Amino acid sequence: MDYFGWQLSNNMLLEDVGHLKALNFNLKDGFEPNKDNWTKLFSKLKWIIEKSGLRDVTSKDFGYCLHFAPGIPRLLRGISMTEPFKESVRENFTNGDFQLGMHSTHGDNEIILKKQFSQVLENDLKYAQEFNVKALVEHAALGSNNQTTKMVELLTKPKITNLMEEHDVIICWENKQAFRKTWRYYSSLKEMVIFLNKLRQQLSELGKTNLIQRHKFCLDVGHLLTWYHQSKDKEMVEAEIKKYLPLFGKETKVFHIHANDGTKDSHITPFSLEFFDHKSRKEIDEAVFIKYSKLVLRWLKICYNTDSTKERHFILEAGTKPYSIDQYLDFAKEFKSYIYSDLTD
Repeated sequence: MDYFGWQLSNNMLLEDVGHLKALNFNLKDGFEPNKDNWTKLFSKLKWIIEKSGLRDVTSKDFGYCLHFAPGIPRLLRGISMTEPFKESVRENFTNGDFQLGMHSTHGDNEIILKKQFSQVLENDLKYAQEFNVKALVEHAALGSNNQTTKMVELLTKPKITNLMEEHDVIICWENKQAFRKTWRYYSSLKEMVIFLNKLRQQLSELGKTNLIQRHKFCLDVGHLLTWYHQSKDKEMVEAEIKKYLPLFGKETKVFHIHANDGTKDSHITPFSLEFFDHKSRKEIDEAVFIKYSKLVLRWLKICYNTDSTKERHFILEAGTKPYSIDQYLDFAKEFKSYIYSDLTD
């Protein structure tokens, strides 16, 4: 079974009016993370997946999924609200039809090869274990140079492998976005595939074969759009995507789904022109946005059809305000219709 859902913003728990309005919550009450409010949120998740038809496909039903933004587990623990979430999950879902994911903490000094990474990873793995998180999304290294050897060396040190063995969660390495036409080395699917292969080879040589499948990918299609759009060599990028997207897709556990016009990582629901009169969208080229939304679906279907990684999370990461839960439903319908149609190029 695969899973469909969206990523929750930290600000929802901080009673951000924009996020509460988008999800149709009573603004007077805010979102106190008690059991009743989690049940209300889960009812919205069920509504989207069931109304879209993603649970009506014989033998290929989708389950329900949410992903926590980095600060949510810490917030819930800090106000002693961990247990209400767990109770609501137990009461609302059965037979493994719900899974939870989580994005790692990823400040400038917290991602891999930065000084705080090991401690941050340890904390995130503890949170993941506490909340029964199945997939933890991590960013690859920053910069325009090859840092694969350094990443592999760090991830195969005893401190990290011991942490991985103590906590049962899959780490999903996310492709980077292009930024202001600045080359990001790990925007390249090819380089990400090389990194994962070298990491797994080193784990095998160290006798840590139990950890090989604990490292997967997160495909951020919005990031891939920026790399595709901003590349100076379109033929090279198109050829690389054609060759390496199926290879990347075979190892992808999490999909971050959103669209943009390629100029920046806008986090907008694909195809939706709702709110395009808002200042947050004023610089987005609508025609290119729609064109690239179609590309997002094509990429997702290519990966979906690899069907190698089990229990994948298809996550709408489209929380740029303003947005609405109806946009999520509309995309879920489009997604369902497209992935079950005959693949055409």
